Amino acid sequence: MTSRLTQLKRRLPAWMEEVHKQTRGMSHSGFESQESVVDMTQKFGAGEKGLQFDHSDKVVDQNAASYPDKDVEQITPVGSCAHTGRNRSCGSNVSAGHIIEQSMQLLTFPGTVVYSCHFADCAGICDDILTSLSSLDPVVVGFDMEWPVTFIKGKTPKTALIQLCLSEAVCYLFHVSAMTSFPTALRKLLCDARVVLVGLNVEADLWRLERDFDVRVKPLMDRGSVIDVGRLANQKLKSSENWTLDGLCKNVLRKRLNKDGHIRCGDWKQIPLSQEQKMYASTDAYAGLLLYQCLSNK
Repeated sequence: MTSRLTQLKRRLPAWMEEVHKQTRGMSHSGFESQESVVDMTQKFGAGEKGLQFDHSDKVVDQNAASYPDKDVEQITPVGSCAHTGRNRSCGSNVSAGHIIEQSMQLLTFPGTVVYSCHFADCAGICDDILTSLSSLDPVVVGFDMEWPVTFIKGKTPKTALIQLCLSEAVCYLFHVSAMTSFPTALRKLLCDARVVLVGLNVEADLWRLERDFDVRVKPLMDRGSVIDVGRLANQKLKSSENWTLDGLCKNVLRKRLNKDGHIRCGDWKQIPLSQEQKMYASTDAYAGLLLYQCLSNK
């Protein structure tokens, strides 16, 4: 019977086999420090496949493209040392998947972020967007929402922010929790038949929006104006994954998202939002739009 190590070697690239050899030789009494991991990635940066940990798209494509339909954490055999990084026979707390993840470029929204926390400003912006829409062609919009995170059972805070990304050039952030009431123009924009909202778990977000602000969302879903990129990914990749937005970006775009817990679980009701919050929010909506565009072309 083929040994576990032989099976592992057959599935790992050459540079990763070297990492595996190194981890086997380490002490079993503890985990290696982050500094040594960095040194290790730099050491093997000029290896057989020219892997460079400089966050370049070219490098990511060289190594990630071999696994087009699998999450990064699933590249190595489940339960193996290289997969978990915590097998007692290895003594390392760093997985091969984690090393590949960190070599991926960070996805950030490259365009202009338009932030509005005032009722009148939001209404004016939405009216302008509606006026600019073509009477024939549907407009695909990256959609996302943010709300304060609470760890109190049964308590569900109201939606604080609505993100609409029309293109890589502009993303609108409407801080609805700071407004005196929900702008009618924003309601019209979201429900316009020419607008197609795309994102991850977008239907659940819209039901929350209906609960919080009485925006009637069922007509949008009935006419197909809502597209979930997680569902679309499963159709295109012939999988049945319960995707996260970060996982989708890693698998489809070969880029990773900033999922800093301090930002993600921060105060989304504070006025104004911080620059980090604005970039986080706009990038999430942009990611939904990019994923839709990429998956639609597969």
